[in-house]
Amino acid sequence: MGIGRPPDKLENSTSFPILTWSRKESRVMVDHALLDHAMLKFKQNFLTWAKLITLKNEVDKVLEHLQKVYESGNFVGLYDAVALSIHLNRPLPQWAGNGALDTFVEFIKPDTNKKRGRHSHWLTKYKEDLIDYIRADTVKLHREHYGVLSELVFEAALLTLCTDNPGAAKAESAGAIKKSYERYLKRVKENPYRYYWSRCLFIKDLEPGCYITAIDWPNKKASTEFDGMRKENRLKGKTKN
Repeated sequence: MGIGRPPDKLENSTSFPILTWSRKESRVMVDHALLDHAMLKFKQNFLTWAKLITLKNEVDKVLEHLQKVYESGNFVGLYDAVALSIHLNRPLPQWAGNGALDTFVEFIKPDTNKKRGRHSHWLTKYKEDLIDYIRADTVKLHREHYGVLSELVFEAALLTLCTDNPGAAKAESAGAIKKSYERYLKRVKENPYRYYWSRCLFIKDLEPGCYITAIDWPNKKASTEFDGMRKENRLKGKTKN
């Protein structure tokens, strides 16, 4: 068991570390100005969140949730627990201390196969899960906002993801979107903690502008493109008026 490939960069924001990582072999082109903006927003969101849970006296509750995330097999639960504890200048929970120590022990064992085990390539697995999550959430938004109830909802989601420059979440076909959606539905029932989205781990390949939320919806450009498709009768699924 090992910890997989090392991060490309470790940056400090105030008193807590944000890990930024991307696969060197990725073919995703990133606008660095937008990336810097997204990074700044990511850091600010963390600071706001940390302050909020402190004011509400919910830090212990959050750490308990992160323990469940980690124990479910999602290593990022441990990472966030360590980063949050460092930022708040508080002792690590016993489970997080044990988890960090176990990881170091496994890493330094001379006979350990670093390519196998619970934590091997965990960043790659985490990113792949987020891609499925983003695609599935985009499908859900098209169904709930536009009312696309037919199989053509995957084409609509594909258009949105391609238009919004979502980085690695962009797909080559509607079929790929559908596979991610079905995979997400199956896995989230088996282990909902698998899709916990880290507040401390910034994935370059998925930035900028990849994640569409209800607050940001509808994206103006994607909405225009989608309306054009409907007018041209290219989407003939059942939709709400």
